[in-house]
Amino acid sequence: MYVGDKYNNRVRKIIASTNFITTIAGTGSYGYSGDGGAATAAAIAYPHGVNLDNSLNVYFGDYTAYNVIRKVTVSTGVISTVAGTGSTSGGYNGDNIQATSATLYYPHDVVFDSTGNMYISDRSNNRIRKVDMSTGVITTVIGTGTASSTGDGSASTSATTKGPCFSRFDSSGNYYIAENEGHRVRKVMTVTTDIPTVTPTFVPSPAPTNPTGQPTRQPSVQPSTQPTSQPSRQPTSQPTGQPTRYSSYHLLLTTPPALTLATYLSADNQHRVLVGSLPHSHLPSQLCSHFPVQVRDLPCTLLPTILTLTANHFIHSLY
Repeated sequence: MYVGDKYNNRVRKIIASTNFITTIAGTGSYGYSGDGGAATAAAIAYPHGVNLDNSLNVYFGDYTAYNVIRKVTVSTGVISTVAGTGSTSGGYNGDNIQATSATLYYPHDVVFDSTGNMYISDRSNNRIRKVDMSTGVITTVIGTGTASSTGDGSASTSATTKGPCFSRFDSSGNYYIAENEGHRVRKVMTVTTDIPTVTPTFVPSPAPTNPTGQPTRQPSVQPSTQPTSQPSRQPTSQPTGQPTRYSSYHLLLTTPPALTLATYLSADNQHRVLVGSLPHSHLPSQLCSHFPVQVRDLPCTLLPTILTLTANHFIHSLY
């Protein structure tokens, strides 16, 4: 366990198995010095909001004094500043700059998301700041600088926050903020969609061949969703009489890892599309092997939109 021993100007470590306590940063003297050297020889001031990154390096806010975020690299014991300028007055001088050139104002807490980005509760700036740890660039992700608690139910980028002091992520990536002056806890929900909005990676499958070794069907860029009088297979749940022809589109995506589309003529003569891959009552068992997870059963009129959102290319094969 790590403790920000605020008025002793130290960061302490308690070893749970022995209950021994040690100092990992600070000499007890109030100040701001020592970057690039041993953390135990550095002067720190009012350490607050201690947290760890995925490599177990220790981060803490220098609250109300020098307005910086400092880091102790666990493998070397060296201390450094990762955000803030050391200004004793604090303030806000903009975003999209290096975090070490950005002015903070009472940075109260630091936390990391699942990809290693750092979030700072910049309390008196009434903002949540994000530092992309791969580039060192800082941005504001929540708050406008106005000390109020507005924007519930809308995008977090347009919301205001009042004195954010502590924050945490849950296992689903939702983000929780405690507002000290706002006297409330706010939640930023992580929103995901079934259809990715990024262009996926397309991996074509080899075309089937006939006994002569020639492909039996060439890839097509336009899916065929029209019924045919020649049945391909009859699903067990499909009423007898009208045969059903299935069109399947196999896509390998970066997000999600895989997706299969299939169009079919439903019992009520409506063209429909299946997105996903679970055994489905409309599909024969042979085709169900292409569907481990069912996501959507949608009107076929949406197929062009789905294809536009998921891939630039696809393989068209009929069953």
